[in-house]
Amino acid sequence: MSFRQPLLLLFLSFCSSFTFARQATDSSTTPRILIIPYQPGMHMPDPADLDISTYSGIQLDEMRKEFREGLLKSLRSKIVTVYDAELLQSDHVGDDDDDNSLIYHAEYFQQDTIWPVAHPKKDSLLKMKTFVNPKSRKPFAIDKLYMNVGFYDQQLLGDFSRKYNVDLFVVLNQFEIRTNFKDCMDLALKIYDREVRVHYAVFDRDGKQVHGDLAVSHFLSNSNDINEIMRENYPRITEYILTSLNNR
Repeated sequence: MSFRQPLLLLFLSFCSSFTFARQATDSSTTPRILIIPYQPGMHMPDPADLDISTYSGIQLDEMRKEFREGLLKSLRSKIVTVYDAELLQSDHVGDDDDDNSLIYHAEYFQQDTIWPVAHPKKDSLLKMKTFVNPKSRKPFAIDKLYMNVGFYDQQLLGDFSRKYNVDLFVVLNQFEIRTNFKDCMDLALKIYDREVRVHYAVFDRDGKQVHGDLAVSHFLSNSNDINEIMRENYPRITEYILTSLNNR
């Protein structure tokens, strides 16, 4: 055996070990998520808007902006506890506005059945949607429809996944503060049930939808401080979205 043969065997052994280590590293890589904010115009109007803006001492436009920015901050803070996550709008500089514009001009919206109903699983998220009416002591009805999103440009998310090196997209589609006048908690004081409602969809790196749902949190209409509403409700909203990412 020539002296070159041991060297060759040693080299092949090193390459094999390097390949195995690289595969192990790749398989344990934390998925990267890009959060796409909802369009400002997708904050749906409700009588609650005027109550909240007046009580909080801010204009309606500023109120909607604070709800949007607060949700994005809360959602990213929750998701980064498990995934590597960033916001399309806030975490990049330079061409962000152009990319947001590309996304928003490519979006179209339509009602759809929530994923836990359309694609039922044993570990269903429906249990997390159960909120008990404090007056009747019965669960509120669960909405089975949400506002879904699609893209006219079928290659757009694939292009963005390569540009930003992400594995999943969380697309926020619509935001609502809804007053449920049929659920009156105190007739004399005119206190009703209200909901924070966030419609969202999840897509993989190829642009295929893998989840779509409506995250909801209930509160009373006598709570009109915007900071209190966000503080009390956003943790439940973001926890639901994170759980849906883990269960997909």
